[in-house]
Amino acid sequence: MKLDPQSLHRRLEPYFFNSRTVEEVAGYILALEPRWQEFVVNWVLSVAKTKPELGYLFANKAGLALQTIGRDGCENWLQSALDVYFDQGLVPAVESLKNLDHFIAAQRKRSRGLEFSKTRGVLQHFLHGLDGRRLRLESGDEVLTDSEILHLPGVIDHFPLEADNFICFKAIAVHQWAQCWYGTWRADTIAQIPREEPMLRTFHYLETLRLNACIERDYPGTGAPDEAPAGGYTATLASVGGGVARPGQQRARFDPAQRPALGPAAAGFLFLPGQARS
Repeated sequence: MKLDPQSLHRRLEPYFFNSRTVEEVAGYILALEPRWQEFVVNWVLSVAKTKPELGYLFANKAGLALQTIGRDGCENWLQSALDVYFDQGLVPAVESLKNLDHFIAAQRKRSRGLEFSKTRGVLQHFLHGLDGRRLRLESGDEVLTDSEILHLPGVIDHFPLEADNFICFKAIAVHQWAQCWYGTWRADTIAQIPREEPMLRTFHYLETLRLNACIERDYPGTGAPDEAPAGGYTATLASVGGGVARPGQQRARFDPAQRPALGPAAAGFLFLPGQARS
């Protein structure tokens, strides 16, 4: 049922700063299909009680969200922005609402990929079984380790089968674990790691080759040929956006203790048993 403009204005007036803002919010809502109007105005009023700016932005973007990801997706998008607001404040929440395209892309990726949360427990036990030391596993935008935390992708969707995407998670985790186990983070090694390009990139390349050889020698079952998905681990790792860089793209990063964090493996240089080397 289409909302009455005058009634809508009266509902909005207590929550927004001036008549111009009320007029704009009402315009956004009345431009929607009648079936969505009551849904949106209820959420706008609910959010505006907490922060009018967020209610305004939601009204502005709700039409596009409903068209692309439907009612459930629209609610999830708004809820994620509210979570950001309560955790981080207004400015990050505003950016979250504005960046609807990013949320849509991430939701589509989650729908067809394997999420980190579904692999965390298994990988935690697997890595613990390798050497008895418990390393923390977390997801993030970048794939790297600081010797205590292994940062893995939030979602991997390279392969159509969940089992193959899990193997990709496993390959990345093993290589980061190897940095910790085989001495990349020894005090004497850290002191000698170059901080400037191109020497940092060269060190990363050579250290990757060394770790590959150690994994092949000591843990030959880690990447058995019959376990590898089509295309091999190299293709898998190369597909992980943002975190796995080719040698020419590796960036220098530092944790609070000034330890340079290296990515899990330069794409194209993670060789596990059974994988042909070019």
